[in-house]
Amino acid sequence: LLESMNEKITEEEYLLRSAKIAQAIPLLLDAGQFDFLTHCLNTLRRHEREATSEKICQAALSVLKILSPNTTMSKHLKPFLFSGRVDIPGLLTFLMTSGVQNITWLIDLYLDQSVQASNTLADVLKGFGKSALQEAIARLPNQKPEGLIRLLRLFQIMDDKSAVPTLKRLYDHEDWNVKRAVIEAIFHFADPSMRYLLQESLHSGNQEHQLKAVGLICHYRVHDLYEDLISMVKTFFIS
Repeated sequence: LLESMNEKITEEEYLLRSAKIAQAIPLLLDAGQFDFLTHCLNTLRRHEREATSEKICQAALSVLKILSPNTTMSKHLKPFLFSGRVDIPGLLTFLMTSGVQNITWLIDLYLDQSVQASNTLADVLKGFGKSALQEAIARLPNQKPEGLIRLLRLFQIMDDKSAVPTLKRLYDHEDWNVKRAVIEAIFHFADPSMRYLLQESLHSGNQEHQLKAVGLICHYRVHDLYEDLISMVKTFFIS
């Protein structure tokens, strides 16, 4: 049907065939026919760009609107994004072809605390590269600890070291679970600032933070801080 729309057909025939494709899109999304949908996007964009007929141009545009980022697409794609599968053929290419505007609802979905964090969804966001990273960073202000921890995990999956300066600033957060997630992320990036952040907690005067910092130092085997630990133990017994 789609290929026949590339042929020389009348406006009426084009409108009829485009209407059939529009009607089939929800079923195609549910069936995971992402390669075909990507082909559909590229073909219709070409028709919308090159068509000499205004009616054909508008018909192509109306189908493209259905395939543009929207809440309907989110509803149909959610089962795939939470399927637990590492690589869903054609999904990332389809979403990227559809547009970077998808990043907004994808991150909304990733931060939704009513569902478990999805590595499949995180991998899709990783595919958007810097655009997704910038959106994730923009979501940090005013996030609750649970949201911050999810975003910190996302930064690790994205594996973009340019996020490290932003991560370090989060270590000032009052919630220790956020601090721990920051350390985990910085350890992932093998950034030397982890030593200084843990040292800061070790000498903070907050006993709870000190004990938890000791646990992290031992867990991550931060050898450079072993002398600090020995000094703390000596001070504890002497006092």
